[in-house]
Order: sequence, then C-alpha cells, then structure tokens
Amino acid sequence: MANYRIGKNRIYYQPSNFQSAIIEAYFYSPKGIKSDTYSFIELEDGIYYSDVFFDDLGDYLGVFFEDGEKKSSLVFKVDEKRFSLFWEGEPLM
Repeated sequence: MANYRIGKNRIYYQPSNFQSAIIEAYFYSPKGIKSDTYSFIELEDGIYYSDVFFDDLGDYLGVFFEDGEKKSSLVFKVDEKRFSLFWEGEPLM
C-alpha cells in the first residue's frame, strides 16, 4: 500500500515484463465511487505514469489494464490533506 495526499498525485506503473502496452486504470474512492478512466503515458523502457486526483481521505482501489486486459489492482492510502497549485497540469496562479 502506498501513501498519498488529497490533490494531484503522480502514479507510476510497470506492465508485465516491462513490455510496451496501452495502460489504463480507474480508481474506486473510499465511498465506492468509480472514477473516469485514466490513460497512462510511457516515461521510458516500459515505465508508465499518470496524474491522478484523489479528493477524499481513505483507501482508494486502483484497477489496472494492459491492452484492455485487467492485470492488477493496488490500494492507495490517502492520509493527509495537501493543497495543490496545479490541476491537470495548468497552474492556478
């Protein structure tokens, strides 16, 4: 389990055998609400990332897909509030 804060969080993912794939994920909030699908961007050599927004304290369940096939799930613990000056990559000021 990883620890995260309220606001934008960069999530990294490694697909099976570091192979190139289309990586997507959705997250269930502590209240059981399913997020929209997040698409991941390849950083390099089979490592992917996406900026995910957590808006409540508690445990989020992330469900990860590789080329449309469900591959893994992870729990993300949101345990501290953090004000973010960025939303979807654009500064608010």
